[in-house]
Amino acid sequence: MLNDKTLELFSQLSEQELISRIAQQDPNAVEFFFFHKYRGIFDRLAANIFKNQIEVSELINEFYLDLQKNSWSKLKSFEGKSKLSTWLTVVASRFFIKKKEEMTLINEKIASHIDDFIGTLVVDSSKTITQFEAYDAVNKIQNPKYRYALLAELQGFDTNEIAERMGTSVGNIYNYRKRGKIALVELLNGRKNV
Repeated sequence: MLNDKTLELFSQLSEQELISRIAQQDPNAVEFFFFHKYRGIFDRLAANIFKNQIEVSELINEFYLDLQKNSWSKLKSFEGKSKLSTWLTVVASRFFIKKKEEMTLINEKIASHIDDFIGTLVVDSSKTITQFEAYDAVNKIQNPKYRYALLAELQGFDTNEIAERMGTSVGNIYNYRKRGKIALVELLNGRKNV
């Protein structure tokens, strides 16, 4: 939690100085940027894009992870031709609209199943897994049969329905889901250790 003196110091920085400090991994600059100066942008995105069905802190976390890739290259690309708040709104909006489109496979049925699904995974219990992380990790499973079986499970299909859709036996579906969950746990644990 930033104290008043630190907040005042960071509020006096130029946009480029703030970006520079963030790129240098200054935790106070990162906190100021996401949770003080531009928090309102994420509040609006949560309301407008996700209808407040996803917590603002989860959105901030997802966007932070995206922005910090490649040594903050996306943030460093800000040229100052507009206000940083305008640039950030556009970049974050595009990111979350794309993220929402990726999640359209997760319908209302999936939303009710995903927390239960996450609960069945044996991962490092000291770290939480967000719905975004779980969904992204399922989509990164290399084997398409494992990936499809897990996505179908998330959508609420039972084993017989999945077998029928995939044109295989029920026994194979149990096998695909078991192996898919092993691959998923490896991906999630790997992500958490980064």
